[in-house]
Amino acid sequence: MSDEVVSGEPSPYEVDLGGRIAQARQAAALTQAELADHLNLTRSSVANIEAGRQAILAERVVQIGEATGTDARWLLTGDAYAPPLRPRLLSAKQAAQVGRAITALQAVARDLDVSLEPTGEDHTATDRETGGHDG
Repeated sequence: MSDEVVSGEPSPYEVDLGGRIAQARQAAALTQAELADHLNLTRSSVANIEAGRQAILAERVVQIGEATGTDARWLLTGDAYAPPLRPRLLSAKQAAQVGRAITALQAVARDLDVSLEPTGEDHTATDRETGGHDG
């Protein structure tokens, strides 16, 4: 059996399952198209699943859990835990964006002659109390 569009009105369970899938996707900051790419589906299939209009196999629910960092038990039942439970992996596009952001921050730090290496010291309270000045 494969994922297929449900004829007639979706059941309350399918609607609830789809709602939890949508919630998990949004909590993971994924678009329907990005989740579809993870699942080798079309964006419209993801939209239909989220609306309860398309049946979904348990295997697919596990894949959605992995893609969103959400426990599949929660997706299936609504019990246990709320999403996301564990960090999800970044897509190649997101990893490239993070890499570019880090490179840009390193360039700014070099220009300001500031080290981005952690020192183990927390200067936040001191900076707030002194307005960023020593003494």
